[in-house]
Amino acid sequence: MPEKKFDKLEYNKVYNKQHTKMICIYLRIEQDSDIIEEISSAPNKTDYIRNLVRADIERKKQASKNSEVE
Repeated sequence: MPEKKFDKLEYNKVYNKQHTKMICIYLRIEQDSDIIEEISSAPNKTDYIRNLVRADIERKKQASKNSEVE
């Protein structure tokens, strides 16, 4: 019985389904051109957005800690 050939596309499909999540947003060209331009100019769009979200999470944590102290 011949061995089954490794199917990289199938492997990637299964891996992505188990380990990743795609988030898609629509931006309006007229209203969001500044956002589109800023994201488009980033060399790594994924890292740029990750860093923005993580900075926002950290800011919220700090604000929560500050409100608990008061």
